[in-house]
Amino acid sequence: MLNGFRIVLYYNVKYDYIITDMLGKIYTPNELSKILNIGYRSILKLLIEGSIKSFKVNNQYRIREQDLETYIERQSVNEN
Repeated sequence: MLNGFRIVLYYNVKYDYIITDMLGKIYTPNELSKILNIGYRSILKLLIEGSIKSFKVNNQYRIREQDLETYIERQSVNEN
């Protein structure tokens, strides 16, 4: 329970991401490396330095979809 909300995690093997009923999609660092097309170690570096917000489950990083979107928006270059 989290502030009275029950969090249920479902793992979908076919689409290889975790779906939650409260947090939306949650990705692993390996999935982020495929999505952003950068190396796994580069993803870990971004997570450790806090550039991408994350949390840990059993000492493994997990990233909410909205935190990934926030990171992408901060990295976007304004076109003139």
